[in-house]
Amino acid sequence: MDDRSWANSVLSKLDAKMTYGVQKAQTLDGIPYTVQGSEWKSNGIGWWTNGFWPAEMWQMYLATGKELYRAEALRAETLMDEALKNFTRLHHDVGFLWLINSGVHYALDGNADSLTRCSPETSSPDAITPTALSARGTTTTTARAPAGRSSTR
Repeated sequence: MDDRSWANSVLSKLDAKMTYGVQKAQTLDGIPYTVQGSEWKSNGIGWWTNGFWPAEMWQMYLATGKELYRAEALRAETLMDEALKNFTRLHHDVGFLWLINSGVHYALDGNADSLTRCSPETSSPDAITPTALSARGTTTTTARAPAGRSSTR
């Protein structure tokens, strides 16, 4: 099997698992954190790992172009707004919480609310362009809209 065939095979398996994951995640009141037995559990909305779930959804959206992943990333981003409302409990991990998901959302769509969400981690909108995100290692690939979509940034 050549490299491209192998990569496509892995992506297909990952897509199937992540599609199931999105369905399970949507039954929670929060963002997936762990599994106990067969039950998915969430944690407090300000928990430092909560940004990873929507970041994974953006990566899956970029890899597949499936709206399912974009919608789940947006759902999680909205859920995380609760942590911003209680800003006195924010901590040094705000970059993990917002830059890796709201930053990607802003880079793809130019969404003003997403820029506001991740602004504490950045000094200016130029810090979260697709090129800047890639250079910081925030995304594994340069953030770009899937085929057929155009990015505003």
